[in-house]
Amino acid sequence: MKMKGKEIFGASCLILLCLTLAIALTINADWLYWLDIRHFQLPKAVGLSAEKIWKNYQQLMSYSDQPFVHHLATSDFPMSASGRHHFAQVKNLFLLDYFLLALTLIPGSFFLQRVLREKRLFLWRPLFQIMAVLPLILGILMVGGFDSFFTSFHHLLFPGDNSWLFDPATDPIINVLPEGFFMHCFLLFFCLFEGSMLGLSYLGRRQLKKK
Repeated sequence: MKMKGKEIFGASCLILLCLTLAIALTINADWLYWLDIRHFQLPKAVGLSAEKIWKNYQQLMSYSDQPFVHHLATSDFPMSASGRHHFAQVKNLFLLDYFLLALTLIPGSFFLQRVLREKRLFLWRPLFQIMAVLPLILGILMVGGFDSFFTSFHHLLFPGDNSWLFDPATDPIINVLPEGFFMHCFLLFFCLFEGSMLGLSYLGRRQLKKK
C-alpha cells in the first residue's frame, strides 16, 4: 500500500512525539536525582545535607526548563561565566524539546487515534521496529564505555564549545552532578522511548493477527 504524504507526516509526528515525550519525562524525573543523591553519597562528597543539595538542584532545574526564568542562581554553588553559558545552552535544548513536544502532540495523537480506529497501525509496524533498534545500539555503546559516549554526545550537541568541561574549582556544582547520574538519565530515556516503540509495534501486531 502506497503511503500518502499526509500519512507519512502523521507517522513522523507520532515518532517525534514519543521521542520528545521520553526526553521531557527524563528531564523532569526529579525522583531519579533524589535517589542518586544517596546512591552516590553526595552529602559526604561535598559536605552538604541531602536537603541542601536537593534545593540547589531544584534551583538549577527551575532555570533550565522554565522559559520565564532568566537568571541562574544556586544557594550554595558559585558559578563561572563559562558554567552559566553551558547551562544557558542546556536551557535552550530543553525548551526546544518542549516546543517540539507541543508541536507534535495534536497531529501525532490524531494520527495514532485514526490508524487505531481504522485498524491500519500494523502498516507502520516496520518503522516502529526500526526505531526500537536505535536505542538498543546506543545503549550498548553507552554501557560499553560511557565516558566516550558522554563525550561524543556533548561534541554532537555543543560543537566547538567546551564549556561543558566544568572545573570543580570554579563550578563546584559539577561535584553534585556525577557522571553516573547522567548515565541513569540516559538509561531512563532509552527505556521510555524503547517502551513506546515496542508498545506501538505490539498494537500493530495485534491488529494484524485479527485480520
